[in-house]
Amino acid sequence: MTPPRPGDRQPRLLSAKRAAEYMGLPYTSLRDAAFRGELLVVKVASRWYFDTRDLENFIQSHKERLV
Repeated sequence: MTPPRPGDRQPRLLSAKRAAEYMGLPYTSLRDAAFRGELLVVKVASRWYFDTRDLENFIQSHKERLV
Protein backbone atom coordinates (compact mmCIF):
# COMPACT_ATOMS: atom_id res chain seq x y z
CA MET A 1 0.00 0.00 0.00
CA THR A 2 1.47 3.32 -1.01
CA PRO A 3 1.55 6.13 1.54
CA PRO A 4 -1.07 8.83 1.09
CA ARG A 5 -0.04 12.00 -0.70
CA PRO A 6 -1.12 15.42 0.57
CA GLY A 7 -4.64 16.09 -0.64
CA ASP A 8 -5.42 12.40 -1.28
CA ARG A 9 -8.55 11.18 0.34
CA GLN A 10 -8.06 7.76 1.91
CA PRO A 11 -10.89 5.53 3.13
CA ARG A 12 -11.29 5.47 6.89
CA LEU A 13 -12.15 1.77 7.00
CA LEU A 14 -9.78 -0.79 5.57
CA SER A 15 -10.32 -4.47 4.90
CA ALA A 16 -8.25 -6.82 7.05
CA LYS A 17 -5.85 -7.41 4.17
CA ARG A 18 -5.37 -3.69 3.49
CA ALA A 19 -5.09 -2.92 7.21
CA ALA A 20 -2.29 -5.48 7.54
CA GLU A 21 -0.52 -3.91 4.54
CA TYR A 22 -1.05 -0.42 6.00
CA MET A 23 0.63 -1.50 9.24
CA GLY A 24 3.32 -3.57 7.56
CA LEU A 25 2.24 -6.68 9.43
CA PRO A 26 1.36 -10.18 8.30
CA TYR A 27 -2.40 -10.71 8.12
CA THR A 28 -2.18 -13.36 10.87
CA SER A 29 -0.57 -10.88 13.28
CA LEU A 30 -3.35 -8.37 12.66
CA ARG A 31 -6.00 -11.07 13.12
CA ASP A 32 -4.37 -12.28 16.34
CA ALA A 33 -4.27 -8.73 17.75
CA ALA A 34 -7.99 -8.40 16.98
CA PHE A 35 -8.79 -11.72 18.69
CA ARG A 36 -6.79 -10.63 21.76
CA GLY A 37 -8.85 -7.44 21.89
CA GLU A 38 -5.86 -5.19 21.16
CA LEU A 39 -7.46 -3.92 17.94
CA LEU A 40 -11.12 -3.11 17.48
CA VAL A 41 -12.94 -4.26 14.37
CA VAL A 42 -15.97 -2.92 12.54
CA LYS A 43 -18.04 -5.92 11.53
CA VAL A 44 -20.24 -5.61 8.46
CA ALA A 45 -22.06 -8.87 7.84
CA SER A 46 -19.27 -11.44 8.16
CA ARG A 47 -16.44 -9.11 7.04
CA TRP A 48 -14.01 -7.30 9.30
CA TYR A 49 -12.90 -3.74 8.70
CA PHE A 50 -10.36 -1.70 10.64
CA ASP A 51 -10.64 2.01 11.38
CA THR A 52 -7.44 3.80 10.38
CA ARG A 53 -7.69 5.89 13.56
CA ASP A 54 -7.59 2.70 15.66
CA LEU A 55 -4.61 1.45 13.67
CA GLU A 56 -2.75 4.71 14.32
CA ASN A 57 -3.63 4.56 18.04
CA PHE A 58 -2.39 0.97 18.19
CA ILE A 59 0.91 2.02 16.64
CA GLN A 60 1.31 4.94 19.05
CA SER A 61 0.47 2.85 22.12
CA HIS A 62 3.01 0.16 21.19
CA LYS A 63 5.96 2.45 20.66
CA GLU A 64 8.78 2.04 23.12
CA ARG A 65 12.29 3.27 23.49
CA LEU A 66 15.02 0.65 23.38
CA VAL A 67 17.69 1.58 25.88
